[in-house]
Order: sequence, then structure tokens, then C-alpha cells
Amino acid sequence: MASVARGELSIIQQEIAAWQVTESLNAAVSGGMAVGGVGELDASSPQVEILDASIATARNLGCQTRAAQRCLLSAMIIRRLRGGLLKADWQFVAQVLEQADEQERDIVPAAKVELEAARNELKFRRCMALLRHSI
Repeated sequence: MASVARGELSIIQQEIAAWQVTESLNAAVSGGMAVGGVGELDASSPQVEILDASIATARNLGCQTRAAQRCLLSAMIIRRLRGGLLKADWQFVAQVLEQADEQERDIVPAAKVELEAARNELKFRRCMALLRHSI
């Protein structure tokens, strides 16, 4: 009987850890994105501290469920995106967006909002560069 209880307790602990990971990562991805609309995006505004802490927590607790793995993947892509924005490295931002496109099925909805905003800003910047070059 005690071994059955230990087994059930282990399953419960794994479920709690998976819940903590997904909640933490979703919250970190949902907040802290760059502010401003297309053409007015403040590339110095993304926040990475909470995201970094959530990624570290996920790695420490482990990602045993598919949902937790998807959240971690999404958070890591968003972290790279925000890092590129903070450095104003638009070539790197483009690479991150390409990676995100390749893994689109595994990216959580909360991250897709930020990816789309960055994609729109990148398109705008490319259009403006073409216009400046043609004048």
C-alpha cells in the first residue's frame, strides 16, 4: 500500500511541476514584449529578466509533458527575439523569426502575438530601407 501511495505522490508532484513550468513560462512570454506599433516599436523596451528566470525554473524542474516542452521552446524563441531587439540586430531578429516559422506548430499562442508584432516591424523596416534606397 505504501508503494502505491509513493507512486501516486510522485505522479502528483510531476503534475504540479508541469503546471508550475507552463504557468511560469506562459506568464513570462505574455508580458514584457516590446511596446509600440509598427514603425514605432521601442526596441529597447522588451523585458528579459522574468523570462530568463522562468526558463531557468523550467530547466531545473524539467519539462516532462508536451505542454511544458512547447512552453519552454516558445520561451526560448521569445528570449532570443527580445535579445535581438534589445541589440537592434534586425538580421538576428529575422533569423529568429525564420526559426519560429519552422517550429510554428509547437509555439504556444501567447508567443505568436509577439512574433507577429516583430515580423510586422521587420517588414516595415525592410520596406522603409527599400524606399530610402530608391530615392
